[in-house]
Amino acid sequence: MSNAEKVLAVKKEYGLSWDALGAAVGRSGRMMRKIVRGESKGDSFMPAIEELHRTGKVTHQPPRRRNKAGDVVAVRSKTGMTVPSDTKAEVITTKRTSGRLRIHPTQHLSEGGKIDRIDMPEGKNTKGREKGWAGALSNLRRTSRSQSREDKRVKIRLTGKTSDGQIRSFSVGAKGGYHASDVLSDIRKVHGGSIEAWANSQVEAVYADSNVTIVGIEQTEFSATRSKQIRKQQDLEGTRRGIGKKAWSSYL
Repeated sequence: MSNAEKVLAVKKEYGLSWDALGAAVGRSGRMMRKIVRGESKGDSFMPAIEELHRTGKVTHQPPRRRNKAGDVVAVRSKTGMTVPSDTKAEVITTKRTSGRLRIHPTQHLSEGGKIDRIDMPEGKNTKGREKGWAGALSNLRRTSRSQSREDKRVKIRLTGKTSDGQIRSFSVGAKGGYHASDVLSDIRKVHGGSIEAWANSQVEAVYADSNVTIVGIEQTEFSATRSKQIRKQQDLEGTRRGIGKKAWSSYL
């Protein structure tokens, strides 16, 4: 199969949205669409796409493009942009959101992986927004409870309305996602039990002064590549999570 056919086959087999497929390999849905349209060869993504097709998860993220000096090539922003125009802040639309709560059916992947999406109204005091955040917290707790045998991680993409009226998709945290229990711990200990406050802190840590109102959250659950035993030993030694670092980088 061609690269475009491989991408389409994985998308169809697992019933993924473009953004969910992009998140699974550490890139954007826009990049996946470019491969399908023939605008990008996508050779560097194929090992991850093929692994996702075979196993339902990605253990090795595609490498970032580097210059001759070996540094990661920065993605340029257009003049006047208030937030970066890289894959972490993809513009989805300039249209207004529907203003309704929508909890999408869970998409089940092989190897026990799951994708949960929730859209919510932007009004701060609406019942739909309250229920949306409650659903997102419930999904995290479900993931954490499933860790009796192996650790679980989650990749999170947030949809937000920016001050310039655009609807953007934000990828937060390290490319390998978060340890599910770490997120719950920080929500409880640092953010007073509010998952919305935690999500806002993640956006602000990477996209300062972006003035984003979050209107959607997508959580992709997958098995951690590091064994649970190694993680427990690192926790005992206090070497796993950095101290004194920004919140978003403490999940590396």
